[in-house]
Amino acid sequence: MDHEQFVRVDRELNHAMLIVGQCGIPACAEGDPGIGKTATMRALAQATQREFMSYELSRTEPEDLQGFPVVSEYEFQKVMYKYMQFVPDERLLKAQLHLSVLLLDEVTNVGPARQAPALNLVSHGLPNAWMFMCCNPIENAADGHPLTCPFINRIWYGQWQTDTEAQDWGLTHKCQYPAPDVPIVPTNYMDHQPHWGHLVRDYLRYHPEHRNACPKKETDRSKPWPSSRSWEYVTRALAGASAVGASEQVRNSIIQGLIGERAGSSFQIYLSQLDLPNPADILATAHTYSWPGRYDVALAIITSLVAHLKTTNNPDDFSHAFILLESLAKTNNEMASIFRGGLRLINPDIIQEDDRRRLAAI
Repeated sequence: MDHEQFVRVDRELNHAMLIVGQCGIPACAEGDPGIGKTATMRALAQATQREFMSYELSRTEPEDLQGFPVVSEYEFQKVMYKYMQFVPDERLLKAQLHLSVLLLDEVTNVGPARQAPALNLVSHGLPNAWMFMCCNPIENAADGHPLTCPFINRIWYGQWQTDTEAQDWGLTHKCQYPAPDVPIVPTNYMDHQPHWGHLVRDYLRYHPEHRNACPKKETDRSKPWPSSRSWEYVTRALAGASAVGASEQVRNSIIQGLIGERAGSSFQIYLSQLDLPNPADILATAHTYSWPGRYDVALAIITSLVAHLKTTNNPDDFSHAFILLESLAKTNNEMASIFRGGLRLINPDIIQEDDRRRLAAI
């Protein structure tokens, strides 16, 4: 191999799926066999020092996922009763006990009898496992069965993006393929959740028809659709995207894969119309910044500022935040109180000091 270095142009391939899974939301990608899905999951496990476990559903029995039945005894009022309990498969036990990446492959290559234990696993989750799934397009899947409506509403579902750059490199470098780029979501990613939670809440006030919209047509029931559960997933996954600085394109893929094309496109339009500025830019121009008149836009800006301040914990930023707080108080005391409450949660000492200074000035 020569000394030429591989540089990937598109550094966010499949980042939507990888971010969602790290936020505790099962994620499923559809794609043909042999395009790097399993290798990417292994790379994520290696990058995060987690164990990698996998199942190919077409080669498993329902007991592999729901557990193997054994007879046990239970004593009640000095009488012994026999009952059945289920002992987990070794891989599932390890996935529960250790930090792990669990991959369920070929989930559309099996019928309802084998999809059912997978749905049960997705519904209840495993405390230490990030759960991912892969599947083939129905038309290419042996014994293909689409995912059911309850199944699809509990996961992120999208298309796998083939890393053709890495494939072409490997073909010309002795079949040595570069490792995929994987985003690592920090443990404090939920600090960004209130920002997205406020935006989702306000959007649903304008569009109540998208709060819960289970598809009526059979052809749409195996595609993502909005529900109270999936909107919560949206806020959590977008918090993870914010924590890693993901692009708008990745955020849009997250949204579409959780609530579907119709509600997702509408929500994306709503976000674009808000035209929210970068919180760092707002703080830098605190002396001249003019607050927007719309309640939902101002609230979204406040939550983004609070999340930014909590992440940076920069004293200069807090000084600029007080300037913004004073200007907001001149036009909207209610919003200023909300902003002040957010600052108090981050740094109560500074707020208490300001309270004493304000009281002394009265």
